[in-house]
Amino acid sequence: MRNQFDTTDFFDKIVSSSQEGRVHIVGEGVEWLLDIVDGQLLFAAHSLQYLTTLETVLLGLGYKASLPAYWRLAQLGPYQCKINDPGLKVLGWTSKVVEALVKHKTLNLEQAEKTLARLSEDAVESLLGLEAATVVWSPLPTGLWHLRSRGVELSSLLNRLSDRLQGWQPLSDRIASPHQRPYCEAPEHINKPVPQGVLPRPMLEMLVRLMQGASIRQLARVANQDEIKLAQLLYPYIKHRVIKLWPPVPPLDQLPWIPTKPLLQAASASPAALLTTPAPLTSNSNGSAARGSLLQAASASPAALLTTPAPFTSNSNGSGDGGSLLAGDGSGDRDSLVNCPATFAKRRYLIICIDDNQLVLDKIQSYLAPERFEFKTVVDPIASIAKICAMKPDLILLDISMPRINGHSLCRILRRSILFKETPIIMISSHVGALNKAKARSVGATDYLEKPFSQAKLMTVLETYLGKPG
Repeated sequence: MRNQFDTTDFFDKIVSSSQEGRVHIVGEGVEWLLDIVDGQLLFAAHSLQYLTTLETVLLGLGYKASLPAYWRLAQLGPYQCKINDPGLKVLGWTSKVVEALVKHKTLNLEQAEKTLARLSEDAVESLLGLEAATVVWSPLPTGLWHLRSRGVELSSLLNRLSDRLQGWQPLSDRIASPHQRPYCEAPEHINKPVPQGVLPRPMLEMLVRLMQGASIRQLARVANQDEIKLAQLLYPYIKHRVIKLWPPVPPLDQLPWIPTKPLLQAASASPAALLTTPAPLTSNSNGSAARGSLLQAASASPAALLTTPAPFTSNSNGSGDGGSLLAGDGSGDRDSLVNCPATFAKRRYLIICIDDNQLVLDKIQSYLAPERFEFKTVVDPIASIAKICAMKPDLILLDISMPRINGHSLCRILRRSILFKETPIIMISSHVGALNKAKARSVGATDYLEKPFSQAKLMTVLETYLGKPG
């Protein structure tokens, strides 16, 4: 039986009593695990972190070089994770994968500890809005590698999260979760002045182009900006219905909403002050520090911003253009985020073609009408997987024969992610025959296109999976 869960009271008791051990918290559809010793949080996770959180954390910490090893691990049986796996197996997954990255020497111990600390902070932050749960304490298991880590001082972590919560709370009448997905139904409206809207029009236009079903959290990663700062900048446009919000993509919609009451009794900070606070320092891929600034990026092109992307999340049907709209008068009622009907119709489809042959890429682009299709090309998929995720295509054309990774392996990697569970993936190859088609389907390909192909053949495939023009 789930009882009322008071986050403040729960953590106050742990800090004041120095209670330690493993605590397993079961909410509605989501579970949490916290390993605590002597006031230190050694590890924390929630049961949905395996979706995209680890990839986002590794990118955010500048550990991009570890991603290929992570993707290879995730294809191996011991490291595969499914949404219907038992709770404790899923909860221990992040620690297990980070340990393997250390063993494979793609992370050193210090980097692994920083990764676990960031994952733990994400898990505890998501716990703050939980209202009902069952809570079970048990002794810490032996033999877990993270029990030897330095951990994070729990009281300091709670103070940081309390400060962050003060940034979210003035926005809570409109924004209930960093996983909500902003979109602009009528792009021409961004030309109209919005009270208290401070984004330059080029920056606002760029953000609208980047949305494509991305969450606030994912947009912030692309723009190298703290997600609260980005939410504050978007808030006036959301309030005045220039930008609207889809709900989080399932199953992230099961995570608790941002709480509307303070976590700790701390002095209130004004939204204006928070907007002027510099973005935090983040490490880039070579380990040096770089300070992100969304407003400074106003003149940057979308392509430039996509050089530091995070995986974007699709909606439940994988198209990136569906989902429920925020119905009614924009009052921000949280139930309406889930229950309102889908009515949005996409104007253009985004197609990504992954092929190392530039002539083939140019040929395909010449076949596509630009008013109906936005066409992006990827020559080096290993270096661009995060970018592929960030762009969230409606359909992927994937060549089988490539030098660094073959199309079958890449298709398996894409299908492993919830982002591409339903996205049409069309394999392209000059090798004909039933066996080749069967192998393509065995790795998750939706269909198979034989080279050379005509414009008519390509359009038949596209219309099969994207629909004919109305």
